[in-house]
Amino acid sequence: MRLSHEEIRLDGDHAKVAYAASIPPKRLIVFIHGFLGRDKSSWGNMVDFPEGEQFWLESDLLFVGYKTIQSNQSIQGLSGNIHEELKCYYPAQNSSMYMSGDYKLREYNNEEYEELYLVGHSMGGVIVKQIVSNDAANVINNLQEEVIYSNSNVRLFSPAHGGFRPMGTLWLLCMGEILSPFISYLADLKVNSPYLTDLKGRCDILASRFSVTPLGLTNLILWARPEHVVAVTSTSVDVVIGEVRGKTHTTICKPSSSYVTPWTFIQSDGVKK
Repeated sequence: MRLSHEEIRLDGDHAKVAYAASIPPKRLIVFIHGFLGRDKSSWGNMVDFPEGEQFWLESDLLFVGYKTIQSNQSIQGLSGNIHEELKCYYPAQNSSMYMSGDYKLREYNNEEYEELYLVGHSMGGVIVKQIVSNDAANVINNLQEEVIYSNSNVRLFSPAHGGFRPMGTLWLLCMGEILSPFISYLADLKVNSPYLTDLKGRCDILASRFSVTPLGLTNLILWARPEHVVAVTSTSVDVVIGEVRGKTHTTICKPSSSYVTPWTFIQSDGVKK
């Protein structure tokens, strides 16, 4: 971990750990892991970003976690719960990001972040899409005055919005009669499931309802190659930046000193190189 950030353990249901910048931050970057993932370890050495990178120095990092095995919750319900909890952290900066025990990291002034990044991997990508579409729908339905989370910068690593690939390990779990009743997310993540079909259509329709498409409805995607876990597909609101040869579904989002692509992808402007 860079000396520029301090680790802060959080007691939220989903907000588990944060890394707070020592200087006033411009943005909040939220990381949401995938199926069977963990709040921080799923992202490898993400907090050990390249030294001197101003983008990361001016960012607070928030890692979200959730239990995969749930007997009574859908992805839509989980996304709603995470969305509600994130409201404690954005747009206004949460006071917990200023203190580590009795040590003050920086002055607390209740300022708002300038921008938000929502980063999802696998099922986490589906959760991000659901949060963004919920926010956009609230504006369309006059439940809130302006877009907030749907105006975020969305970065997705091998998202599961096309479902688990046929004959992949997780797809076999989906089709199994033993685990499926205890992991309700699996039904949502089947290829062409009613949930995924509805989410795709919803995002496309919402994008067409705005005179200027909210930033968050345009998803930047980076795929693993080979990708054996989820179906590789995209929608009209997705921008596929590329594929990374030699990276698997689980390693695509784990940067290191020799694999800096996840860092550069997150902070990219969405233009294919």
